[in-house]
Amino acid sequence: MSVPMDEVFAAFCDAGLWPTLGRQMTAKLAAAGITTPNDVSVDKLAKVEGIAAKRAEKLAKTFVEAQPRYAVVELLQAARLPARHAFAAVDQLGSSAAATLREDPWRLLGSGGVEPRDADVFALRTLAARPGKDDSRRGRAPGRRVGFSGRLDRHRRRPR
Repeated sequence: MSVPMDEVFAAFCDAGLWPTLGRQMTAKLAAAGITTPNDVSVDKLAKVEGIAAKRAEKLAKTFVEAQPRYAVVELLQAARLPARHAFAAVDQLGSSAAATLREDPWRLLGSGGVEPRDADVFALRTLAARPGKDDSRRGRAPGRRVGFSGRLDRHRRRPR
């Protein structure tokens, strides 16, 4: 499923995934005609009310640096999941997070805040071939998450 570029861009900005771009500036981008990644340039950013030339350069640079997050937001939006998960996914999986998630969507569980049911929906909407319930990738990811949680629980138990 494909999501219009302007919706992905809005979700990316609204989730605060573009470093140095505040919430007030996010609202001003659309008013200035910046609604897709193709619209992001130093010249266009400098025309936004409240953005000086030097800040426009910084914003353009940080937008390029945030492309791994943007790529993950594209996947998340196609699966109708919150864009905010992109931050943790890129932190956990690195700059190639989108490619990793295309191959093994259940790796999203490792980034925290995602329930196994959401990861299953994400996998169904991300993978070209419908995965089976016995898909080895599905079994590995929740196990890693449960194993981590279990270690924490044992650590917190009081001796009797």
